[in-house]
Formats: sequence, C-alpha cells, structure tokens
Amino acid sequence: MLNLVLFRNELLRTSYFMRGSTVRMFSSRSFQLSSERQETLFEKSHKSSQETVEASENPTIKPINVKAIETPSHVNLINGKHVKDSNLAHHIKQAFMKLVGQTFTPVQEATIDEFLTAERGLVVRAKTGTGKTLAFGLPLLHKLKHRKHPNVPHVETVIFAPTRDLAIQTSDAIHNLMRNCSLPINNKNIEKIVGGQDMRQQIKKCTQFQKPPIVAATPGRFLDLITNSKNFQSAFTRVENVIIDEADELLSMSFKEDLERIMDKLKELNTSDVDPKFKVLLFSATIDKNVLSLAENIMGKDYKFIDTNVGSESEVNQSVEQTLVVSDSIFHSYAALVDYVYQHKDEPKFKPMIFLPNTYSVDFVFNLLNKIIPKPPMNARDKRDYVCRLHGKLTQGRRNMAQLTFKIRKRAILVCSNVASRGLDFPDVTHVLQIGVNHDVSNYTHRVGRTGRAGKIGKSILFTTDFEQPFVEKLKENGNKFHEVIESKPNEDIERKIRNTVKNEDFDQIATSNLGIYNQLPEKFGKISKKDYVKHCALLYRDMKYGPGGAFEDVEESAQEKPFLSSRAASGLGINTDYSRRYYDIPGSATSRGSSGYRNKSGAGNRGGYRNNDRGGYRKNDRGGFGGENKGGFSRDRGNYKSSGKNSRTWEERGGSSNKNSNNFRNDRYSKY
Repeated sequence: MLNLVLFRNELLRTSYFMRGSTVRMFSSRSFQLSSERQETLFEKSHKSSQETVEASENPTIKPINVKAIETPSHVNLINGKHVKDSNLAHHIKQAFMKLVGQTFTPVQEATIDEFLTAERGLVVRAKTGTGKTLAFGLPLLHKLKHRKHPNVPHVETVIFAPTRDLAIQTSDAIHNLMRNCSLPINNKNIEKIVGGQDMRQQIKKCTQFQKPPIVAATPGRFLDLITNSKNFQSAFTRVENVIIDEADELLSMSFKEDLERIMDKLKELNTSDVDPKFKVLLFSATIDKNVLSLAENIMGKDYKFIDTNVGSESEVNQSVEQTLVVSDSIFHSYAALVDYVYQHKDEPKFKPMIFLPNTYSVDFVFNLLNKIIPKPPMNARDKRDYVCRLHGKLTQGRRNMAQLTFKIRKRAILVCSNVASRGLDFPDVTHVLQIGVNHDVSNYTHRVGRTGRAGKIGKSILFTTDFEQPFVEKLKENGNKFHEVIESKPNEDIERKIRNTVKNEDFDQIATSNLGIYNQLPEKFGKISKKDYVKHCALLYRDMKYGPGGAFEDVEESAQEKPFLSSRAASGLGINTDYSRRYYDIPGSATSRGSSGYRNKSGAGNRGGYRNNDRGGYRKNDRGGFGGENKGGFSRDRGNYKSSGKNSRTWEERGGSSNKNSNNFRNDRYSKY
C-alpha cells in the first residue's frame, strides 16, 4: 500500500505525454494544473504506464499510439457567402475578415466543405484571380486548428505549383493567414521546396523535430529530393493532402510524368492503413482531356468535379476591356507600346504589366524604358526601381525583389515574361500590355487576367502587326473580344529616342531572337506565313539600326546590311533557303532542310528559343550567335568562327560549329524555372 501511495505522489508531480510509443516527461513546475486535471492525467498516465510495461514484457501487446489530431464530426463550415455566418473557428474567421475580406468568393464557397468531406479528392475548374489559394488554404487551417498535440511529426500537406514564384506566393498567402489564427502547433512555418535555393537547408527544415505542417513546392525540385534523399523521404510518410494548383499549366510544361512519379512515391512512402493514402485537390483554369487524364491517374475514376465557371464557357476575365493596336511592322509595335507608356507615365495610379515573349525581349524593353521613361519623384523612403523586370533567368533574389517592389508601389512598371502570367497576384494592376504572338492562346488569356481583379475594371492592349492577324483571329475564337481596334500611327519623336537608345545593342540578336518566337508558334494558334516573319524580322534589324527608309529600303539589295544568321541556326529554324538569304547573311549554301518547327537530335522538340549552357536564351555577351561558356561562337565580323579567342578560322575551314550544345532550341517558358 505504501508503494502505491508513493507511486501516486510521484505521478502527481510529473505529467506523461505520449508520442507514439515514446514517453516524454516534463516537470510539474512547468504547469499550473487544477486538482481535477491532475487526477485525470494520473488515471491516463497510470493506465498508459501499465500498458507500456505489459507491452514490453509481452510482445503480443502493441504499445498504444496517441492520435495527434482529433477529427471532429463534420458540420458544414460555409453557410453562404458571408464569413461571419460560417462555422469556421473564431480565430480563423477574424483573421480572414481582417486580412482578406468579409465574404467568400464563389470558388471558396463551393470548395471548402467538399474538400473536407471528399474521400479521394476534387477537380475544381475556376478562373484565374478567383481566390483559389484560400479555397484550399482555409480547410487546411481548419484541420490544423483541431490538433490536440502541438508537435507535427510529419508533413501533412504538399502544394504543387508550376513556378517557384507562384509556389512562394501561395506559401506566403497561407502563412500570412496562419500566423493570425492562433493554431495549437509549435511550427507555424510553410517550407518552400523550389529551385534556386539551398537543397541541404530544405532537407534540414523538413526533417527537424518540429516539422512544417505544409510544404509548397515545384515538381522538379520536389521529385529530385523525394527520389534521392532518404532523410527527406522520412518527413513524408503520413501525407494527408496533395494540392495541385494550375494543373493545366503544369501539364503544358510537360510535368505530367513528374507529378505521377511523385504521387507513386508518396503512396509508396505512406505508412497509413487507409485507402486512399491521401486526398488530392486539383485546380485548373481550363479542363481538357490532359487534365482529366492526370486526375484519373492520380485519384482513379471516383473523384468529384466542381465547375465554378457554370454558364461561362470562356476563360476570359470579363472585367477587362481589351484593345487591339495594329501596325505595319514589328518596330512600330515596339514604338507604339513605348509611346503608350510615355503618354500615361504621369497618371498617379498607372501600374502596367508588360509581357514579352522571351527573356531577351524582356531585357531589351526593360533597358529601353529605363532610359526613355523618366522616373517619377520619389520620397526619401522610396528608393526602389520604378521600372522592374521579371523573368526566369534572373536569380531568385532579384525575382523576389522585383515582385516585392511592384506589389508595394502604387506607381510602377513591370516588364516580364510568361513566368508572371499564371497565378501571381499583384494588387491594383491597371493595364496589361502585350506585343506580338504567344505560343499558347491560354497564356494570352492568363496574362489578361493579371488586371481586372477583385471586382475592379482593367485594360488590356495587344500591339500586333498586319501579318500577325491569324493569331488574333484565334484569340477571338477563344472568347477574347476587342472593344476597340486602333491603327497605329508612327511617332517620329519616340522612334528617334528608341534608335538613339538602342544604338549599342546587338541588332543581329534582336532579329534572330524574334525569328525563334514566330518559328515556334503552333499552327493551331494561327498559321503565320514563314516568308512574312522571315522578312519582318530582318526589317526589324533595319528599323532599329537605321530607321524606316534608312540605309536599305529594299533589304534584299545590300548584302552588307543584312543581319547575320549562322547556317546551322538557319537550318534549325527551317529557313536556310534562297528566300531567307535575300534578307539574312547566311554562310555557305542553301539546304533543302526546313520545316515549320525545329526537330534535331540535340534539340528539344518545339520548345523554342536558343539554348546554351546557361539554360536557355541568347547569351548577351556572345554578340551575334551561339555561345557556350564563352568557348566559342560567331563573332561580329560575320563569317569567321572564333574558337576560345584563338586562331580564328572561317566557317568553311572548320566545317561548322564544334559546340554540341549550341544548337538546342528552347522557349522561355521552359528555361525560366
């Protein structure tokens, strides 16, 4: 009896907390417990201790496992569009109303309860800018709010996004709400598993004792770590939710195989006894057979489909007024865009996003505007750039800074590539300006969707040329309606400023980079005549260097003034023909090879854009052709091949370029990640 009393007193001074089969002891001095609570702890601890001892003595008895999450009987959380009427936890409601708004968006209203009750998962069709992030963020926070134990023994949710910028934005949006919800967990961080960051730190943060409950990732980096790091794998043995955001864009970027491999690996690692192993929520702005095929491969046929676009077949944001500006040349399109920005630069809330087709064009227009557009007066606290740029070849730090600057400024200009066309949310964007064609009609639609958000009216202007009208017709077939069509009139003052600004640019590269853009436009998005874009890209060289009607009005007549293009590049583009040689200085003789796309052994199919060892795009310092770690490339003397800066020999003497990687052809949408 005395032993029992001593044992009881000892237990009253300590509290036992079970984590799996492990007993962790904490001094009672750290807690202020009521006598009733102490009695309860004693009874539970006494029983647990007996069972643990018996289990150790008798191997047929398994140690108990205390569940970390209490699963409440489900009641509908959403009772209409007003947040205050919902059954969300008080702190979550307060945080949402403070940081987001007083009402739910249609996609949030339709998705939250369905996500919590679905057995396998959901496929949700929703337009861009409709609040999809919090449509899955709120149910995740709701589940975390009902945890009993503050420790998170494994990562519970993985969110996949097509770009690192979107993954970071998604993480920040949910984390901003999470830290205001008073969640009963120790680790309130969301870890980002994206490229451009230290892999060892990513593994360390996911495998620490207090694991992050949510991870936001890009498929490439996540697949690399989950395949090759056993430590990383150990954090994903009990994944409960997988979110796939912008599924259509992930598929267009050829991530289907990666996603399916990731799903198979997560199922293999999952130690839970339930079936399915985890729940999947797939968001997409467009639903086609590829998206449905991915959903079926991951979830099987037993999934629920929610369409928040009922009654609207078009994906186009109807809050945006679209205008078409038509000019007679590519140069005049650039001039019209610069002129428009120049005319509106003094408006107090002018905040445009300017989309260009590749990274070289982004850098070109960024430098152009920085020199032509005067910076507005800034106060002492606002030292950030007025004109920002964003594309995939910038470091992650510079990309983050450009996004932050554009977000917080009321007046700013963002020049960007397709890396900013999907999902990224910038407040108060007044205009979306685009030049020329796009490799995908849906990308044009998503670009337009960067403005006209949160119930506001936005403006979109597309600057095109006469020969690009087949692409415009495809846009109209896809539901885009141009409220106004304007014929561009040249502004000689602006054109003169442009030529004075770009006089030190590589004009050969300006012409050839545009060739790649048109060459890789799929015929289903507008069949543009190859002869037209070959001629107009050469005329862009003339207009930039000399002006319309400059040194050679008829570009065919002067061989000395033609832009240089290597025969290998011309063959790769399918334009090494007698017709192209009327407009370009191409060494050697014409070949019979040529097609509308680029297919070769070292190329990348129809992905477009020159690639070297810097992962896509032209190297600016290689000046006039293909580079490759600066070990070679065509020099500006045209026709001579410079090899590592030594013993230059002509193209005919060498028989072609020795750089095996110099002829890969990729598009900016692949090289930017």
